[in-house]
Amino acid sequence: MAKPQWTTTAGTLATINERESYSKTLIASDPDGDTLTYSKIAGTLPPGITLSTAGVLAGVPLEVDRRKQYQFVTRVTDGTYSVDRTFSLIIQGADAPTWTTTAGSILTVNDGDYVSYQLEATDQDDAIISYKIISGSLPATLSLNEDTGLITGVVDYIHDSTVTYDFTVRVSDGVGYADRTFSITYEANEMPPRTDTSSVTADTSLYTTDHDDITPIYWTYSANSILASVLHQNYIIVDVGVVDPGDKGTYSGQTTLTYSIASGDLPPGMSIDSYNGQIKGSIPLVYSTENTYIFTVQVVKSSPLFVSSTFTRQYKIVVYGQGYNEIEWLPVGKEMVL
Repeated sequence: MAKPQWTTTAGTLATINERESYSKTLIASDPDGDTLTYSKIAGTLPPGITLSTAGVLAGVPLEVDRRKQYQFVTRVTDGTYSVDRTFSLIIQGADAPTWTTTAGSILTVNDGDYVSYQLEATDQDDAIISYKIISGSLPATLSLNEDTGLITGVVDYIHDSTVTYDFTVRVSDGVGYADRTFSITYEANEMPPRTDTSSVTADTSLYTTDHDDITPIYWTYSANSILASVLHQNYIIVDVGVVDPGDKGTYSGQTTLTYSIASGDLPPGMSIDSYNGQIKGSIPLVYSTENTYIFTVQVVKSSPLFVSSTFTRQYKIVVYGQGYNEIEWLPVGKEMVL
């Protein structure tokens, strides 16, 4: 009796697009005319592709986040003798990211505005890896997070007239990409002079001013949101997320923020730093499974340039205690009632 002999050449069988039907029959012969049976004995077939005992590779390969090579070893046997051969299939993704954010103007900003704008794109492979500006530019004090596509920053006092910034962003999944052009329009506020009285005369024009013209602070977390979910018996630092446009540009260093807790309770062992707003401290042993602490952060903005302003926002911190994720063993013979 003789061993089976492979006819199909070892190596790469094909390069296939994801989600496209594929079929190929592996071929071997047996000098004795015995029936041959095929099987995968090692390696990995592309998800969605199977090998039949008759040697047929067939199916529809599933999504891949990038071009991938799958290598596998196939055994052919006549029931007595076996011969192995190594093959591979390459699956390539045909998907490029798709923009969700509409092209064109996305923002109109003014002096002192805090910007937090999310550029959005989707990818069928869930594999977006970067956002990059490939031409044009943002206003000088704004920046693009290349990992997330978030545009942030405080608009500086940069012009006396309207200026439009055009820029093109490339979103990529590492293989394919899509480009889209956006614009941000800067409009100077053209605010009148400020004064501690109800009005001031400049040249021959009369301007009315009040403290509402003072730039407010910006909270980067929405009200009533959970700032952190933490485990007890750890040292924790939590940032309340405040941006002060008044500490940017021309008046940098002339405003002061003072933080405090106006109401509610922080987790035990934690306090707020009045200078930088960080909530920090060592949380002691907590026996209960989960505790939610609700509190209101107060920020007082002061400066020799204007009367102080007070801002508040309510937040939460969740603390997981001793009972979190523990298994409760029941006595022998007892059943849990649901």
